[in-house]
Amino acid sequence: MAISVGSDLAKLHFPGTIHYVNPRHPMPDEDTILISEFGRAVRWGGIALCIYILIVGINLITTGVHSLGHPLVSSFISYATNPILAVLLGIFLTFAVQSSTAVTTITVATVGAGIVPIEIATMVIMGANVGTCFTALLVAAGFYRNTCNLHRALAAAMTHWWFNVLSLLILFPLEVTFRPLTRMSSWLATRLTGESNSRVTLTDFTEQFVHPVVRMIGVDGWLGHVSSAYTAAALTIVLGAIAIIATIRWISTLMTDITAASSHLVLEHSVERRDAVMSGKSLLAGLGLTMMSQSSSATICSTLPFAGTGNLSLRKVLGIVLGANLGTTLTAVLTALAVPGDYGTLALQAALIHVLFNLGGVLVVLSVRPVGRLIFWLSEQAAGIGTRWPLTAFAVMTASYTIIPLGIIALATW
Repeated sequence: MAISVGSDLAKLHFPGTIHYVNPRHPMPDEDTILISEFGRAVRWGGIALCIYILIVGINLITTGVHSLGHPLVSSFISYATNPILAVLLGIFLTFAVQSSTAVTTITVATVGAGIVPIEIATMVIMGANVGTCFTALLVAAGFYRNTCNLHRALAAAMTHWWFNVLSLLILFPLEVTFRPLTRMSSWLATRLTGESNSRVTLTDFTEQFVHPVVRMIGVDGWLGHVSSAYTAAALTIVLGAIAIIATIRWISTLMTDITAASSHLVLEHSVERRDAVMSGKSLLAGLGLTMMSQSSSATICSTLPFAGTGNLSLRKVLGIVLGANLGTTLTAVLTALAVPGDYGTLALQAALIHVLFNLGGVLVVLSVRPVGRLIFWLSEQAAGIGTRWPLTAFAVMTASYTIIPLGIIALATW
């Protein structure tokens, strides 16, 4: 039964959806559902809470995996005896630890200890950029109940994957042949550390609002007090996965309520220019969000529910991906500047390698538009395959992060 906007019966549904009178044949550009301002605010508040829980879930998984596998990372890096093995090792280690920052930091430590040369460390950092993409693919899989939403979410997650893979394919042979990243980062690090003795601090949104909750619940909190260290780590990973899957479903429901029949209008307004490959505003948004959270995975994963429900175009997702990749490297530079002495120079050089790698990829996408369109096409094709055969696609992607790298490393070092 249709409800008039101004009727007393409509007030009984507050907060909620209020229908137009007799909307049997609505015009294409008319909304068929109208939500009260309070109802809309409640739903947006719920989305914000879900995004916060999603970020907590990601950090729970990271903490759990870190507790299980961190001691093995340093010993594994010693197996990186050539550039290809170093890239594969960076991919696997970042997948295992679920933190490219952790892998980069440990890699820098091995350089300072004389175990790994900076040239090999550069390749490990390149691989870490690809390894960190698995988290977004895992979050996108939370839309498995709805085929259309799954396709859109997978396409959005794959823009992150393809951007980093194409950056690797373009910059890896250049680095092996001419070493531009190593040389340029060394030159910049020497001059920056020589000209600046100030310690740089950065307000960490995640440290203030997310990590306390993770510490209270995870390995060092409730779960750690009721079970052994390894059991607590495993339970932390499971709890994080449950939080991600649940929040994806809640956000999808809330976004459907908010957008309803007007979602096509949102999509129309999301297109600024037909020939553009990305949105400048979305790049700045990805950069700013990552600067606050200090986690590119959290930024990109937070956008997937909007992309999955059709309220964020793939073009804007690519902008957020580019901004997030730059944002996570800038925070690493600010952190490295606070480290004194020769170790600080090495830390800064590793951070600058990360910056130059991502900046090079961003410049290629911005200056060569066919590359951006290629990312869109590859992402759509991969999403189509993942939607038709989700279990097979997930198995192949998991194998590409685990079995294949480990197999090649084992054969090369046997």
